[in-house]
Amino acid sequence: MIHSITLKEEPSSLTSQVKFIRRKDLTAEIRLRIATIALCFRVKGGISGMSVRHGVSRSFIYQLREQLAEQVSVLFGSEPVKQAVAKEAQSLQCLRLILLLRLVGRCSLGAISTLLTALGMPYDSTGYISQSLQRIGAALPCIIDWQGKVIYGSDELFYMGRHPILVTVDVVSGAILHCEKLGALTKQAWLEHWQRLREKGILPWKMLSDEGTVLRAARENFEPVPWQPDTFHALSLRLGVFQKRLDKQAEKAIEHEYQREDKHQSAKSPRMKQKQGEQWQQARQDSLLALQRCEDFRFLYHCILEQNEVFLSNGQVRPRSFAEAETSAAVVLMRILAIPGLNKELDEIQNVLPDLYGFLDGAQETFTQLSEQIPAELLPFWTCAWQAEKKARKAKRNYSYQNRCMATSKLALELLQQHYQMNEVDFLNLQHTIFSFLDAGAAQSSAMVESVNSFLRPYLNGCRDQFSPELLNLLMFYYNHRPFERGKRKGKAPIEILSKTSLEKNWLDLLLLAAKP
Repeated sequence: MIHSITLKEEPSSLTSQVKFIRRKDLTAEIRLRIATIALCFRVKGGISGMSVRHGVSRSFIYQLREQLAEQVSVLFGSEPVKQAVAKEAQSLQCLRLILLLRLVGRCSLGAISTLLTALGMPYDSTGYISQSLQRIGAALPCIIDWQGKVIYGSDELFYMGRHPILVTVDVVSGAILHCEKLGALTKQAWLEHWQRLREKGILPWKMLSDEGTVLRAARENFEPVPWQPDTFHALSLRLGVFQKRLDKQAEKAIEHEYQREDKHQSAKSPRMKQKQGEQWQQARQDSLLALQRCEDFRFLYHCILEQNEVFLSNGQVRPRSFAEAETSAAVVLMRILAIPGLNKELDEIQNVLPDLYGFLDGAQETFTQLSEQIPAELLPFWTCAWQAEKKARKAKRNYSYQNRCMATSKLALELLQQHYQMNEVDFLNLQHTIFSFLDAGAAQSSAMVESVNSFLRPYLNGCRDQFSPELLNLLMFYYNHRPFERGKRKGKAPIEILSKTSLEKNWLDLLLLAAKP
């Protein structure tokens, strides 16, 4: 109902029709005066009089009185307030436990409830736990709060076999830039995903991804940004399967040869001995052919993989034309081997070959910039140390090769430190700067995207179809603010590497601070 209110006193300017509107004319001073009079001077009919005088409802005055009473109790430290403070501290401790168990322990809501009950925490219901996580996740953004130019590393992952999640990370720092849950995977969804990043001020100077059909179609309709296919998916993943298959075939052929030899040795009659001898000779020929084809393929396969090495033995950048020519020649020779199913994969390699070695152009540009700051006689030592360390990281199961690569890198770095005559801390800072520069210029792998996928997968499997966007925001914040536990980024959080600024608090305190209403 709309009615006219004429105030007898201040504010004298209000004479208008109102209907449950926010009274901007009721300043903080007026509200405090109303609350003080209602709290300290409880006269019969006083609340009704102030209601008519100020044009407010009685319930509004009661609310102001209760709020002032609570603040007075807090100020003078009454016993109920102490209980409230203790209750709030206990609630905060419970919330910290919930976050630690959910994010670090990867516990389900039921498991968290059971653990909180065992610890004697008052807030242990699954409903409270779920609502707390949803509230914190809703207060967090789905796009990182940062601006600048980075290398987009994009990929999609699926949970429950059909629901897609789009992820874009910075390939150098490993930080998740944008992460969102979708109902269906489409080209338009990827374009809108990247457009939101641009609107936020996060611009790409290169894109790195695998060759997914939808992702490729979206990239072709995106702005003209250099694209670098992931060399692992393009080469190692395709050809490594055939290498393992040929190894097994050779092993079976050798085993079959030994069996034929045993049959030949155990034959009694001349006729059976001759028959088994012929089969043994045939088995020997088959094993020799299997071994020869396996070794031929292995040689050509490693010739292709060698082109992924950025620097030659003399410390110079591998020419892109040379790498493309070597790969093309190896692909032609592989076709001659006539391995079933291989030609289809070789066709895919030839299709992506024009873009496959684009990282060598970036490496050459980086090398040129470094040559302007580092003496020419020292630059090969830096490139040798960087490449040897990279080989050691990739050789995860070949420990002897890994140790040899690390020894090579260590020797080159020791010689450089002796030349610069720096203390260990200053030299490590210089090494980190140069290596980071080389990492950005020669980026060729989307391993950081796969790392994010492997991080999210346990949570996806545990949530099943209850995976919400709020939980995705929570996981993104946790991933970006927790320090890496191993590798070359050990001890640094992704957001620290991206922003080049150290965090003053740990991820849990920052999370509670960011989610505070």
